[in-house]
Amino acid sequence: MKINRNRLSNLSNYNSIKSSEPKKLLKSLDCKDCFVRSSSIFSELTEEEIMKWKKLQSKNLYKKHSILFYEGNKPFGLYILCAGRVKLYKTTPDGKQQIVKIINPGEIFGEKSLFADDNYTATAETLEMSQINFIEKQLFFKFIAEHSNLSIKIIRNLSKELKLAQSRLRDFAYKSAREKVADLLIRLASDYGMPDNSSIKIGIYLSREELAQMIGISKETAIRLLSEFKKDSLIEEIRKEIFVKNISRLCEIAGLTYK
Repeated sequence: MKINRNRLSNLSNYNSIKSSEPKKLLKSLDCKDCFVRSSSIFSELTEEEIMKWKKLQSKNLYKKHSILFYEGNKPFGLYILCAGRVKLYKTTPDGKQQIVKIINPGEIFGEKSLFADDNYTATAETLEMSQINFIEKQLFFKFIAEHSNLSIKIIRNLSKELKLAQSRLRDFAYKSAREKVADLLIRLASDYGMPDNSSIKIGIYLSREELAQMIGISKETAIRLLSEFKKDSLIEEIRKEIFVKNISRLCEIAGLTYK
């Protein structure tokens, strides 16, 4: 398991500014000054290209728990998350949510349905106050047709997500609830972890129910297993924030190799 230090550095800077002045951050965000641009699919665009990309977008601010689109809706364009967090989830026949992905600053979403010319396969909802830019379908297709480097990065991202989805399906089929929780904590530490003395602070807040929805277990099971991990000194919880204290042991539980 490898921590993406470049991405964590960008997210750490973003999180610290967001915590101190969230509204000011949302008002001041601009494509050319993006905190996470260097680790996003837009990293290879020139300043001139970034300005062209910016002019094609409309900027929108959303409150926490705002729905951007519903599963089954027809797509009309591409979404770019500039600040905040968004969850994509599917709804089961009995009304339960299954979170399929957390969107982070600098990432795009809705592109799969655009390329497939099909309806959205999940619902998108903000997890916190967010700035989300939007670009109409035809403008997006025209831009990527003129900028092959961006097209290639999007294709690479889609390939990585497909590989990850296949891995998750295997995990759902064969891993126990305990293994799933350990695996989730490792993924969150890798994606959002910030070094904190001898621990890794998970720099995103998710409710116990949302954690359970990410791995297809009940909220009660998630609470029980997290309590067991705390008792075994694998994690620590301070003011609703989770700190991973023994990631190598979590890797053992999840059946992963720690590197």
